[in-house]
Amino acid sequence: MLNNCSRFLPTTRYTERHSGKLDPGETPTAACAREAWEETGVIVDPDHLRLAHTVHHHQGDGAPDRIGFFFEATAWEHEPVNREADKCLRLAWFAVHDLPDDLIPYPEAGLRAYLDGDPGITVHGRPDDTERVRRTESPTRE
Repeated sequence: MLNNCSRFLPTTRYTERHSGKLDPGETPTAACAREAWEETGVIVDPDHLRLAHTVHHHQGDGAPDRIGFFFEATAWEHEPVNREADKCLRLAWFAVHDLPDDLIPYPEAGLRAYLDGDPGITVHGRPDDTERVRRTESPTRE
């Protein structure tokens, strides 16, 4: 997620979200930086990525579940552009309180949790609806 003075760059229902899979041996932050460059032309140093939230997404219909790591870029180079027009219809900045109505539900869960200041995990897409799991302190060892 790029945060530019309380404006965010989410994707809408009609776009492919800017995300990707880890390449063999790649860390999540390295993958995020690589995908940012490939899909938006933004250069992000992995050291300038902060884990903002995690979503466990249940896809249903027997498809494997996904784990989505949502990172906040604290610094980057270049203005984002749509480098995958065949997958993404629109790339635009939105104010925090004026997000589009047609966000893709899975990334929306991560974005809204981030905006709520929740650094924990959201379980999304289960038949019993979305359940937030807050980060807890580790039990004390004696």
